[in-house]
Amino acid sequence: RAHDRATNTLKNFRLVENPRGEAGCERLLAMNALDGGHPNTAEVHARQAGVLYSRLSDPWGKVESLLLLAQVALYRGDTGAAREALIRCEAIALAEAEPKQHRHLTLAWLAAAEGRWPEVERELDAARRTFKDATQSGDHTPQLLRLFHTMAWAEPAATRVSQWLAAITRR
Repeated sequence: RAHDRATNTLKNFRLVENPRGEAGCERLLAMNALDGGHPNTAEVHARQAGVLYSRLSDPWGKVESLLLLAQVALYRGDTGAAREALIRCEAIALAEAEPKQHRHLTLAWLAAAEGRWPEVERELDAARRTFKDATQSGDHTPQLLRLFHTMAWAEPAATRVSQWLAAITRR
């Protein structure tokens, strides 16, 4: 349902030549595909979003697109490609909390994939502190936490994920 709405909206933004709206739809389609277990489709949409955000000189969008590419790489088990995308993110200055939170969560995922559990905990804590209200989250945060919840993460990282997920789904 979300996929169909985003696809129809994307078509409309293309018709009226609204690249910012088009980029946003591509990003949403990438998140939806990744959350649905379709990394190849997610990669196509994330790359297209990145192209559009680059044309718009939008640092927020560039970072979010790179983070999605890192998440696709992690989903596939390619920590090298994920690290490369995350390094590219670090070169872009950000003020907004949402991409910072997504970056910390993606760094936590990379650390977990590499078995660096103290770093996983630090990144999860940093992600949760990104917003002043600990129950506030970025648009993709609940889905990432649900994904992490299904993974065999070591303690106390697994408990942190469960508690945070419970806190943001209660609101």
